[in-house]
Amino acid sequence: MHKPTSKLLSALQSNSDVLARLISDFRHQLPNYQIITFYKTKPLGVFKKEIVEKQSALLELAEEDQIPVDANHQDMCKFSTRQHGDYKKLF
Repeated sequence: MHKPTSKLLSALQSNSDVLARLISDFRHQLPNYQIITFYKTKPLGVFKKEIVEKQSALLELAEEDQIPVDANHQDMCKFSTRQHGDYKKLF
């Protein structure tokens, strides 16, 4: 498998200057888009640390544009049927 570079992993860490700059730059473009963010509410198996922290998933958008999904990181886009409550939220 291809492993990400240490530079990329460093940039993706919490409180990274690179991520803060990207979010800041993107925030200036927000009026041009309708953005809704989704975040997981369950942990992923044995991992004690979150894969993507809620703060990173939300992009500092208004609360009404933040939608919780009752799943972990791996399952948040997997649904048993189209009638599943979270499926309806996303689609």
